[in-house]
Amino acid sequence: MAADAARLAAPDVATRIHTLPFGVNLPTPPPPLPRAFPEAPLQLLFIGTKWVEKGGPLAYEALQTLKRNGIAARLTVCGSTPPPQFNDPDMVRAAFLDKNDPAQLARLQELLRTADFLIVPTRFEAYGIVFCEAAAYGVPALATRTGGVPTIIADEVTGFLFGMEEQGEAYAGRIMHLLHHPAKWQAMRAAARQRFEQHFTWPAFVDGLVDHLSASGLIKSAR
Repeated sequence: MAADAARLAAPDVATRIHTLPFGVNLPTPPPPLPRAFPEAPLQLLFIGTKWVEKGGPLAYEALQTLKRNGIAARLTVCGSTPPPQFNDPDMVRAAFLDKNDPAQLARLQELLRTADFLIVPTRFEAYGIVFCEAAAYGVPALATRTGGVPTIIADEVTGFLFGMEEQGEAYAGRIMHLLHHPAKWQAMRAAARQRFEQHFTWPAFVDGLVDHLSASGLIKSAR
């Protein structure tokens, strides 16, 4: 991630380089309600405007792997249009949803509310605000260990991080593990929401910024 690169480039000030997550651009939802897991079909959600760059083919491969293992699953694709060869009947094309349109925003919120997993095997990511949005809804996320993603997803706690070389089967394998350990999925769901409340709201961002500036002696904290 960029902060690590900066620390390597400037080791004399490494202790003064911090990563500060910022808030989501969605209305904060209420805490997720308890629900059974797994339910059929399993609901996978992919959100990304660039199908290939955000790892859409790997998400599709994960869907295929789950189905080959006898697991009823559905992949909803939001934000991009998969090419025609990705034509599984259990893949729902939700297209791009504009957050500025109330009806489309409501649709996006419903997709997040009902998702069992967010799966975005992104090939690059400066930050990854979609993972913060998923955390707000208590949705465990599966993504690649790249860019700012590890700042958001706590591996094995709020989701799973994968190497860039890992394929869709690896993602499906993690999902199948949780299907046999539903209590862990429930714990991940609660941890994701807790991490959102502690780190991914705008008040948390401002508090963190003030703390860092105060510790550096640049401002005097009013708190």
